Amino acid sequence: MVSIIQTKRYLSFLFVALSLFTAANAEAPLSSVADSLQLDMAGNAAFSLELGGRDIHEFSEEEMLKLIDATTSKYASHIPAPVLQALALKKNTLINLLRQYKVTGFSFCIDPNFALIFDNQNPVMSVYYKNDHGSFKERTYQTYIRSIGLKFQVAFNINLMFFVGTDLNFYDSNKQIELGMGLDLGLSLGCGINFTYASLAHNSGGLVIIGLPIGPWSVNTSIVTGGCMIPLN
Repeated sequence: MVSIIQTKRYLSFLFVALSLFTAANAEAPLSSVADSLQLDMAGNAAFSLELGGRDIHEFSEEEMLKLIDATTSKYASHIPAPVLQALALKKNTLINLLRQYKVTGFSFCIDPNFALIFDNQNPVMSVYYKNDHGSFKERTYQTYIRSIGLKFQVAFNINLMFFVGTDLNFYDSNKQIELGMGLDLGLSLGCGINFTYASLAHNSGGLVIIGLPIGPWSVNTSIVTGGCMIPLN
């Protein structure tokens, strides 16, 4: 009869094996692109120059895209047409891999704020993206949210920020994200709570900020008129 200790050991081994298998599968598509890219560009001096002595398998999806763009823009006349076509296909594969990373999770930030009728919140926000294999990527944004209404605030806002109802992906978010209409509500007497919602102007869903304002006092019933999120990395 199998003992409880042996059963626990077996389950622990199975969990580790499944974790390693999942991690290996997560890296498999990128590793395959690296292998193919290395094979297509073998012996190409320009490509080797752009590699800078690094192993292609150490490159992330973003780095491989930059590598392909740099190689084709600088040395296209020295690369055979079939190889250029193969590079274009690999570029599309890498873009699709990056689009599999969907926005997830939340972040915290501190945003000192002064507002009188008009407001322009400007927190710096880290956004996390996750693919189906459990791998994460991070991007930081300088966020601007404009609002107008019955608002007076002198406070340090401790903000919890996250997205709702959107399929925003890592590749297409590498540009300025426009924010649309929304609401900005809150009340504080030394310490209180603030709620901000700004829709995504060109996508479904929106950005939610739940803030803890710490300051003399604040009152807020405003309409969000727009804004943007500018990627910093």
